[in-house]
Amino acid sequence: MKRLFLYITMLFLCIGTLFTSCVNEDMEEPAVGKGESTLSVDIAFRPLSDPLTTRTAGDAIKHINDLSIVIYKADGTLHSCTHYTSSTTTATGSNFTTSEVTPENYPVSDDPLRDGFAESKTCKTSTISIPNVPYGKYRMYAVVNMNRVLTEAETASEEALRAIQLTWNANDIASNNAMFGFFDTEANKATVGTSVPEITINAQAVSLHAWVKRAASKVTVAYDGSNLKENIYIYIHSAQIKDIPKTCYLGKENKPTAKDQLNSDGEKISYTNGATGTTVGLTVTKGNPKHGSDHSETADALFFFENMQGDAPTDKTGGFGKLQDETGDGLSVTNPNGSDPSDKDYKDGVPYGSYIEVKGYYVNKSAENASQGNITYRFMLGKDVVRDCNAERNNHYKLTLRFKNDANNPDWHIDYTPENPEISVASPLYISYIHGESVDIPVVIKGGTNATLKAEIVENNWAYSGHKYEGRFDNGGDGVLDEGLWNGFLTLAGNTTPATADLAGRKTDFELGRTKTYSPVKVEFGSNTYHYNVKAFTRAINLGNSFSGNNVYVDHERSSKIKFTATVNGKSVSKTIEIIQVRRLVNPAGVWRPYNDASSFHVVLMETENEKNAEFKPIDSDGPWTAEIIEGDWVRISKDGSSYSTDKITGSTGSNVDFHYKPSGTIASNQSRFGVIRILYHNNTCVHYIFVSQGLAPVAMGTSGTKWHMTNVHCNGVDEISPLHEGSMFRWNNVRAILATNNVKPGYGYGLSVSGKFDCKDKDGVVSERPWPYATDDDNNDGLNDEDEYYLAVSKSGNTFSVMNTNGSPATCANWTELQSLERYYGVMYGPNSRETKQVVSDAYSFLYDSDDKGMRGMFVWDQSRKAHLFFPISPTGNGHRKHYDDVAYTDVKYQIKCVLRYAQRHMEMPENHTSYGKSVNVPLYYDLYERPGAIYWYRTWSNEFSSNPSNYTYDQYAHDINYFTFGFDSYGSNPVYKHAKTRTVYSSDAAYIRCVEN
Repeated sequence: MKRLFLYITMLFLCIGTLFTSCVNEDMEEPAVGKGESTLSVDIAFRPLSDPLTTRTAGDAIKHINDLSIVIYKADGTLHSCTHYTSSTTTATGSNFTTSEVTPENYPVSDDPLRDGFAESKTCKTSTISIPNVPYGKYRMYAVVNMNRVLTEAETASEEALRAIQLTWNANDIASNNAMFGFFDTEANKATVGTSVPEITINAQAVSLHAWVKRAASKVTVAYDGSNLKENIYIYIHSAQIKDIPKTCYLGKENKPTAKDQLNSDGEKISYTNGATGTTVGLTVTKGNPKHGSDHSETADALFFFENMQGDAPTDKTGGFGKLQDETGDGLSVTNPNGSDPSDKDYKDGVPYGSYIEVKGYYVNKSAENASQGNITYRFMLGKDVVRDCNAERNNHYKLTLRFKNDANNPDWHIDYTPENPEISVASPLYISYIHGESVDIPVVIKGGTNATLKAEIVENNWAYSGHKYEGRFDNGGDGVLDEGLWNGFLTLAGNTTPATADLAGRKTDFELGRTKTYSPVKVEFGSNTYHYNVKAFTRAINLGNSFSGNNVYVDHERSSKIKFTATVNGKSVSKTIEIIQVRRLVNPAGVWRPYNDASSFHVVLMETENEKNAEFKPIDSDGPWTAEIIEGDWVRISKDGSSYSTDKITGSTGSNVDFHYKPSGTIASNQSRFGVIRILYHNNTCVHYIFVSQGLAPVAMGTSGTKWHMTNVHCNGVDEISPLHEGSMFRWNNVRAILATNNVKPGYGYGLSVSGKFDCKDKDGVVSERPWPYATDDDNNDGLNDEDEYYLAVSKSGNTFSVMNTNGSPATCANWTELQSLERYYGVMYGPNSRETKQVVSDAYSFLYDSDDKGMRGMFVWDQSRKAHLFFPISPTGNGHRKHYDDVAYTDVKYQIKCVLRYAQRHMEMPENHTSYGKSVNVPLYYDLYERPGAIYWYRTWSNEFSSNPSNYTYDQYAHDINYFTFGFDSYGSNPVYKHAKTRTVYSSDAAYIRCVEN
């Protein structure tokens, strides 16, 4: 069965001279005559060649350390045996040196393997002079790398010389480098055949040449999953050569004839780097198919002595392990006895042959054939993939294990036993970081009738492993830390959970011992196989007590476990799998282009394991992925950036989510348009959106149709020129813009008390430096000088930003509240100077200047009914808010950190249990909120409409809050404008952003 899914390369190796011969070229046999000759000889080994398509480097046995030249007379008696050493191995008494031979000097011969050399250079000796050789006829041999003088018995005859036995040294692979060859007067005649020519010496100077062969060969192994189906994973743990000869003849064919003549275990290449676990090593999938050796001459290789076993009695497709079916549709067993040494088909009927064994772990996550377990692939070494089992010396065997369909390859024998044949379900599986999403879990039960299936969530984490409050919180505020399942992200109940839920409702959903029973979606009665589809969901966006169905962590996964229990013919068997909620994806989340710019952007979906001090890395999709346009008939995408269309793009299992986007063209300067690209990855179960837009014209949002500006305010009457610009900050009811560049000035950054002046723009666009003054009046009158009054927030009577000019007005509380009813997503937007996703975290987050090619974090508000969206940036620092001062009172001593840049109202870690300042055990997600990102945006007018007591100034509403970390979006209730005392009319004010709507 000649299925060439496996490629073998065998490279013959001989050593030879590169000198021309000084011999009689007459056709008649030359006369011998009388006299003595000085022989000039050199020895090289021939490069490996390519006839077919570890730990030890592939060039470990390619050096000449010492040699013996053995000369026999025509009658077979020994003339001489001389030992020579190399200057590379001895300090004194050197007889020869070595040099490199390059391909242009390789001999030309009738060897059919001449073309396709696999070695760029080989080694040859310097010319060695052998004086006082009487004229006559001789046969001459070269013995290389014995590292000793040959004995009298070993050289007694040519047959004895050839029959010298070499012993395999497993502790020093490079020492198995013995070589053997013969001399001839012409280089090309010493490269082929086994008959040793008789050399006539009849001149005072004769040049001879020898090409010698190594007694050992090597094999390199590669893996190719290009022809796999989707959702198939092979984790390669090791490759090992097995049953290699313990000994080898120096100069004649080596053929072991008994098991005790073989070392069962040869060299091994490990791919796990010391890691333990089933899903480690080389991961071979359809989308990430090529692994293992590059088959180069220096690549790690497995070495072995020659083992000439001839042809197998049948094609190398039967026996020797459990063989998959030949249709390529699965891993069914057709020869269960093939791994039994007593079976006639054991090792293809070649019991003393050498073979390669590849061990790994197999996972099939498809709904049709869900299965997983340890797997072993084996291949008998030989000169072809059909029947030849001659593992000949001096060859480089290049093996490629090419997987097919469900990991089938008829040219390699497979020994595979499912991990649990009664119930098969893949683990781990992945679910989206976004709330309200789902994953289908295929479950297959085999082996009987009357099967039933139950599922129970047995672990459900709200935090990642290692979180300070992992797995515990104060349930009900009674001071007792509870261990509970009901605060996690996963549910089996279906996507019916409301946007908010109380603690009791969550507990009911995830009560320990609660199970859900499922009915099969398909039954194969003939094979007693039951197929099920179990659906699991991420929970609501906000579950109270800080818990969420969204994974808020960019650099951490969350996990849950589901226990499946199958009952077949009255027997129960269980299996627990892991459901991983993927890291929150933010890079990229959006791309904006000006109205006259149709440039492309290279989308590579990325994640990070350390947001603060690391890089983003491309995601390898666990299963196939898809990118498709779901909004915007002007949006074009391309797999490779060469041909754009509206067609969806797909990628294979194990590949990066990688494609290109561009607008179909340009638009008018008074227009804007919007589109959305949906990405489904990890077997199309996890979702992420890319929001694309072009132009800056105001866009209608919500049921009211209010037209929102696309960018924040730069200064009085002037918007920013790009949605990525954070814009200036303003104090309440004050039109002097505090420029964004202040936030990156030394001494003005996150958490610092600022004593210097700020760069500002006044209402006429004039830039100047201004201090951050404080209210100092001590009565109910204004009492401030004009400059301070102009810069400070004004009295409560001035409760609007009415001083802004007619280029739109700041949005009202009602405008902002309307946006809360729309879908929203959070992540990085890129602008016109960006052409690709940034890998460095700081580059992805820190857009500031028009010329930057960096990204900006923010919130996307998506109106699906209007097919439009808005982007609200949160600053390159992640802190879109400058507080009037930090009120530090934990020590009951109040002091002010002036005009501090910080998003959160809280200025330090929340205490675990504090009466006045919160209990982190009640809301553990918020314990470090003081250093999390977000932004504050002003309302047009002051409002106390949310207040339970309108006369209490602490309930006044002035701004809206974008909590980038928690996916939060609601009215900001932490007093960004407040009095020093209730009797005063002068207010202090934080600084925040402004977004306008059309008047």
